[in-house]
Amino acid sequence: MAMAAWVVGLALQLQQSRLTALAWAQSACALAVLMVLMSVWLMRSKPKLRAAWPLVWLACACLAWGSTTWRAHALTQQTLPPSWQDQDLLLQGQVVGLPTLRAGSLGFDVAVQSLTLQGKALEQGMPERVMLYWRFDAAMPQVQAGQVWRWTVRLQSPVATGNPGGFDVALWLLDKGVRASGSVRHKKGPPPQLLQSPGHWWSAGAVDRLRQAIRQSIQRQVPDARLSGVLAGLTIGDQSAIVVADNKVVSRHPWERPLFRKVA
Repeated sequence: MAMAAWVVGLALQLQQSRLTALAWAQSACALAVLMVLMSVWLMRSKPKLRAAWPLVWLACACLAWGSTTWRAHALTQQTLPPSWQDQDLLLQGQVVGLPTLRAGSLGFDVAVQSLTLQGKALEQGMPERVMLYWRFDAAMPQVQAGQVWRWTVRLQSPVATGNPGGFDVALWLLDKGVRASGSVRHKKGPPPQLLQSPGHWWSAGAVDRLRQAIRQSIQRQVPDARLSGVLAGLTIGDQSAIVVADNKVVSRHPWERPLFRKVA
């Protein structure tokens, strides 16, 4: 019942057409904590009293609604100012997730550490996580999860789709916690610079580095790009090299089905 109450709270929040004020979300979380404490007191003082369980269920629903609304407010505050968009910015951050190669461009997510424009640091509205695309002309850069880089980039805020029923890139990025996307400007400004590499195998991004090593091993052993893409998808959940015709094949794997939704 507690899980069902949590789902009800999430459903109520997701059905709202606009965000409720942050103060109401914080109050709902505080009220949920009070209800849990009250239910514990009732259970200890009067073990046979069954009225305590509805309080627990109501607390779960309130906490789900309040925490989700609170998180949504935190994400919407990470909005890149319009004056900073389509400008050459100096971004320093740590690579997170699994870098993917597609059509001569390397895509990856970055946990932003600093963002500057002409020496001025951005504080208000700085996105915590961005998605970058790095198009290269010569050798592919060895980008791995956990590395800290400094790039010259251009960023834009996600724009919601205007086609009903079509794929909403802005919603997909919001679900990932990404609040801006853009490209590395390797021919403009200071060249990309690798500042720090993981010092140990257990450093940040260890799982994704292992996944990347497995994918590279598959690509070396299987020369057929289409087949190696399917094998990588089934093995490590990487869908970047899977064509549309093979997407249904991979989706038959019960554990991988949520990971292979076609996104582009």
